[in-house]
Amino acid sequence: MDVILNYRVLFFGILMGLVSCSNDLDGPSLVKVEDIELSTETNTISVGETLQLNAEVVPENATNRKIVWSRDNTEIVEVDQNGLVKALAPGRAIVTATAGDGSGKENSVQLTVMDIANTITSFKINETQGVINGNDISITLDSDVNIDALAPVIVHTGNAISPKSGEVVDFSDSVNVPVVYTVTAENGETNRYFVKVLQMASMDLEIASDNFEAGLGEKKVIHVKINPSNADMDLQWSSSDPQVATVDENGGVMGVRKGNVTITATSLSDSRISASLQLTITQNDFVYTVDTQNSEYDNVVVFTQTEIDDVSGLVYEYNYNVDWDNDGVVDSFGNTGSVSHVYSERGMHTIRISGVYPAIPFGIYNTEYFKDVDDVPLIGQNLPLVAINQWGTGKWSSLAAAFFLGGAQKGIPIKVTATDVPDLSEVENMGNMFNGIVISDLDVSQWDTSNVEYMGSLFEEAKNVDPDVSHWDVGKVVDMSHMFQGAADANPDISNWNLPNSITSESTSIYRFFNMFKDSGISNENYEKALVLFAEKVKNNPSYQNMNLGEVPASACTQNALDARDILVSDNGWVIKDQPCRN
Repeated sequence: MDVILNYRVLFFGILMGLVSCSNDLDGPSLVKVEDIELSTETNTISVGETLQLNAEVVPENATNRKIVWSRDNTEIVEVDQNGLVKALAPGRAIVTATAGDGSGKENSVQLTVMDIANTITSFKINETQGVINGNDISITLDSDVNIDALAPVIVHTGNAISPKSGEVVDFSDSVNVPVVYTVTAENGETNRYFVKVLQMASMDLEIASDNFEAGLGEKKVIHVKINPSNADMDLQWSSSDPQVATVDENGGVMGVRKGNVTITATSLSDSRISASLQLTITQNDFVYTVDTQNSEYDNVVVFTQTEIDDVSGLVYEYNYNVDWDNDGVVDSFGNTGSVSHVYSERGMHTIRISGVYPAIPFGIYNTEYFKDVDDVPLIGQNLPLVAINQWGTGKWSSLAAAFFLGGAQKGIPIKVTATDVPDLSEVENMGNMFNGIVISDLDVSQWDTSNVEYMGSLFEEAKNVDPDVSHWDVGKVVDMSHMFQGAADANPDISNWNLPNSITSESTSIYRFFNMFKDSGISNENYEKALVLFAEKVKNNPSYQNMNLGEVPASACTQNALDARDILVSDNGWVIKDQPCRN
């Protein structure tokens, strides 16, 4: 009975052992080493020095992370099982780190052991340590460091070194021609090192102007200045706020909404190399207001002058953008011709024009606007202009007939609320600009007209306007005929005008000043000043003879004015039909 019981106990024990083994087999699996990453601060050491090698096992969760260290030349170096190398003799040796899990993974590094008698062991510039690889030394400094006058701090094992440690040396061409340092041992043997100083590439962003502003819809190109200049660098451009401005792959910035934006260029090869530039997107554009309340048409048109200018012979090229409700968001980009818009509600609407809009053709004098486009009349009722809010910063090319009779057929006054000054530096023709319109609050006192040649009928029949033109530069003007004719409120003082010294243009014959003041509001005082100006100019100037001033609604009464008038009429053939003096 006892025997049987013992057998049962033995069987139960064997069975439990098998169950235990089965559980062990189903336990966690082994994670093998896949790679060994090996790093070192330098590949060169001197006899007697030590160097710590660092090995990292990949993956981090490898079951057996043991490293076995070995070297191929026991006479040159020795290495312990922590990767600490000691240099024994001059020469080269390969040190290998092998995975201890039997996976066969390993990595190696070749070390050069230099003779202790004449080696450089440390080479620093501005606290930056150079990399010593055999007899080659390289060091990378920031781009703003002046490398033509550097004083390296050098540690060496020799008796002397040339150039000396701390001596100022020019490294500006060391990339092409390395600077040679010679270490001399006590026994006279020399060891030469070849030093290159590199500079980390950098960049600056520049705009081809001093103005860091761009208008809505205006494109500005940012230029990149890379140092060194021969660096080849692909860039990625970005905008801090694409709703304010976008930037393309060439650094072209397009203003979208008023505000500030930072444009950044970053090297694709090294994200540490980047530069930024802040731009202000402005709304210094051409702005005007229309009133559609009583318009016969639903649409409002932004006009362009695409036919040849009768005076300049130029065809103006447009590429403009429209913000139909002046909310800071461009609604229509890249327009090259006239465009129209239908507002959902009638009333006052302010329109903002940005981009290239060189000429204002809002007057019916321009023959293009007697035409229809898709049966839509282009002038008059669908341009119910009521205000000029802003001239903008764009360069105008022409203002000829800009507002000629615009709105006047309905007696709609145009109020000029603009406080800025238009850029007339490229304008030659202002003829008929304000002809026939009812206008108020027009301030032209600061306008630079030094490039203008044609001012004929500029203010002719304009209502409610007395322009201050006393400081205008008219040195190039060849036609002033009918300039103030019919402008009953205009009392111009032209006594300070710099009339051209000569008149050679065929178009400026005797009628250059014809009816300049006819039916205007010029006073006797300002008329007399004009006579003195003309008389002074006609002296010794044949091109001013035989002029026809036409009708003048004022009189010359003072002796000075009468003498000037006599010089013009009696001595130089002028025709003047002014009023008799009633004093």
